Amino acid sequence: LWNTTFDTGDHDEAGGIAVDLSGNIFVTGFRFLDEDFLTVKYDSSGTQLWNRTYANPGTAEAYSVATDSAGNAYVSGQVPGTNYYTIKYDPSGTELLNLTFNGGLNDEAKAVTVDSFDGVYVTGFTFDGITAKYHTIAYSDINHVSITVQNNNVTFNATAQDTGLPLTFRW
Repeated sequence: LWNTTFDTGDHDEAGGIAVDLSGNIFVTGFRFLDEDFLTVKYDSSGTQLWNRTYANPGTAEAYSVATDSAGNAYVSGQVPGTNYYTIKYDPSGTELLNLTFNGGLNDEAKAVTVDSFDGVYVTGFTFDGITAKYHTIAYSDINHVSITVQNNNVTFNATAQDTGLPLTFRW
């Protein structure tokens, strides 16, 4: 049907791809030499609608992208210092928020997905200097749930902003 190339003039590497309900395509990855997140949105015909770069001092690499029912895009990867890093863009490419997680010496968010209730889930690993563990975070507008699995042991933490609303879990 079509093919396209996006070239910043740097060494660009794609890491994830997603399609929203309108048929728009999101590709994310990073610019190797500058080590910045790089996300591109195309329409269903392959025409570029926008591109966004997230620059962070040090290594910033995006590995995954997902979309919600409103056409927002969630890009997830890793940056130094905060480690897990997830950015939410609206359909026009405006950054709405960013979410961070730092759980140890080395943490990397490897994948992001969105469920049918628009809950956002980010997974990867956290490394404490001895062993690496799966680490999964569930986000919604007001809630944050963190689940760590190591050797069949599960650690579960939940926090909620002081909104007066109940903390709701969907499994």
